[in-house]
Amino acid sequence: MRKKHKLDSTTIELFNLLLGSNVIATEYQEGGLVEKFTVTVGAYEVDYILVNGTKDSGPWMDVIVYDNDGNEAYIFPPDREKVNGEYIFEIDKKVFTLEIA
Repeated sequence: MRKKHKLDSTTIELFNLLLGSNVIATEYQEGGLVEKFTVTVGAYEVDYILVNGTKDSGPWMDVIVYDNDGNEAYIFPPDREKVNGEYIFEIDKKVFTLEIA
């Protein structure tokens, strides 16, 4: 299954600015939530959670796929430097591709 999700340019800019930096953003709480959005693909919900950095690391993004029961079905590594692009995951031998543009 393939799905394309269009984000507004302000959200993309915020995610990409913070993910591309290696320093904590002083206007947000250390280690706290900066922004979050959810995309539904098939029977799953995918949360994109931008977390401010700490004094030991820069900001990161948690991308977590949840099933219908709210259980974590897949977790992406928090190593992306931008939010836009393709996210490919497999659950029960079914491949999902979610494109954030």
